[in-house]
Amino acid sequence: QLQPLAEQKQSPTFATLQLQRTHLSCFVKMRLVCSMLTVAVAAAFNLSMVRAGSRGLSAFVSSPHLPISRLRGGGILASKVEGNSGEKGPGGQICHLLVDMDSVIVDWDGAFLERWLEKHPEDEELIRNRKLFEFETNFPEEKQAEIIEVMTSPGYYYSMKPLPGVIDALKEIVASGYDVRICTAPDLKCAPACAAEKFQWVNDHLGPEWMGRLIIARDKTHVKGKLLVDDKPYVTGTGIPSWEHVVFDAPYNQGVTEKNRLRSWSDWRSVLEDFMKSDGKEGQCWRNK
Repeated sequence: QLQPLAEQKQSPTFATLQLQRTHLSCFVKMRLVCSMLTVAVAAAFNLSMVRAGSRGLSAFVSSPHLPISRLRGGGILASKVEGNSGEKGPGGQICHLLVDMDSVIVDWDGAFLERWLEKHPEDEELIRNRKLFEFETNFPEEKQAEIIEVMTSPGYYYSMKPLPGVIDALKEIVASGYDVRICTAPDLKCAPACAAEKFQWVNDHLGPEWMGRLIIARDKTHVKGKLLVDDKPYVTGTGIPSWEHVVFDAPYNQGVTEKNRLRSWSDWRSVLEDFMKSDGKEGQCWRNK
């Protein structure tokens, strides 16, 4: 015989089942909310990294390892790249001068040397004259995990010193009428902290007015520009670049002989102006009117 409904509800088994159903419902709802948040964060991050060049970048990132309070606006780094939607000059050309950051504006290898040589002084010559662009691949496999630990340590990207003459050169380029953007890729092993530290570095070394000139983009072929100054031997991606690659001099790119080369920031005027003259009337696009 079936128990009356009132007696069933009072039984321990019924109460246990009800509790289990409640817990299961809460669990499902929590998983759903977490999944939605994960998708939203991933989409926002990918959008800012991949499409920063054509639609601008709004980066809202923070790092507990940096003196964030020195930034205007409080504890969150926030910047939007204005004017990177592909402004064109008289002949329809895109007018941005894109400048890489690591080993072009900042001394990437020098920052690593400061952390590494205390334990591994035998590697100084290898680092200063490395032959391969991907840093860890210059070392034996047994050292690579330790190298990556140094590269992703808190404050690593913020601690880098500017290369000789770069601060004055960049400001002189802008004052001369060039439209400059700093176009840099994040280290995907520590992307949020890396991006935050780069924004902080630009703010503190170049000034708050340069925050809007910083583009964080993993794939630079999607960033519009006329020239890209970059130390990487060959900059590739999924897009067709609008820019011409000028190689910034480094030991690991000496095999590249078919491209224009910038050996130091003291040479910027001769390299860029030569390119402008060879470009004929289209060179007018370089200067902001």
